[in-house]
Amino acid sequence: MRRLLLFSVCFLTVSCSTQPRTDNQEAQRALEQMVLDKSAFDRHYLNYCSSMQQCQAPLVCMNQRCDIPPSLLGQPSDNTPTLTIINGDVQQKLWLEICDDDYTRARGMMLRKAFAQGWGMLFIFDNDAKRSFWMANCYLPLDMVFIRKDGSVSNVIENAEPLNTEPRYQSTDRVRYVLELPPGSIRQYGIHTATKFVLPR
Repeated sequence: MRRLLLFSVCFLTVSCSTQPRTDNQEAQRALEQMVLDKSAFDRHYLNYCSSMQQCQAPLVCMNQRCDIPPSLLGQPSDNTPTLTIINGDVQQKLWLEICDDDYTRARGMMLRKAFAQGWGMLFIFDNDAKRSFWMANCYLPLDMVFIRKDGSVSNVIENAEPLNTEPRYQSTDRVRYVLELPPGSIRQYGIHTATKFVLPR
C-alpha cells in the first residue's frame, strides 16, 4: 500500500511538472509579446534565479524567479517604483522598471514586442556624462528622455526606429538618467525641456 501511494505521488508530481507552462492565459499572452519561442519560454519561465543574468531575455528576475516583465503586461505591484512628471501645475506618475547596472542597462528593452502605457524603463548611471543609445535587438519604437541629475530634461527623442543599429540617439548634455517610454508618450505627457522629473530614491 505504501509503495502504491508513493508511486501515485511521484506520478502526480511528474505529471504536474511536465505540463506546458504556457497553458495559462497570462503566460500565453506574454509569450506572444516576446521574441522567444515556446520551448525557450517553457525552459526558463519561473526558474529559480538570483540575478538577471540567469534569466533568458526578456524574462526578468523577480522574487527569485525568471518572470514576465511587469511593463509588458502592465501589472504593477505595491512596491513598483514610480516617477513623477511635472509640467507647471500638472503632475503625472509613471510606473518603472529600473536598469541600474551594466547588464540591465545593456539589455534594456531588447526582445520585447510590447510596452504597456503608463510604464517607463529608467536607466540609472553612477555619474553624469553624455549618453548614447541605440536600438539593437529592440523590436518596437521607443521615445527617449535624457534627464540630468537634478531631474531637468536635456533633450528628447521620439519614435526611435526598431532594429536600426545605425543611429546613435544621444544626449545634448551630461545626464544621469535615460527614460525609455512607449511610442507617443512624449506627446501624451507633454514632455519637453521645461519638464521636471521627481525620480525614485
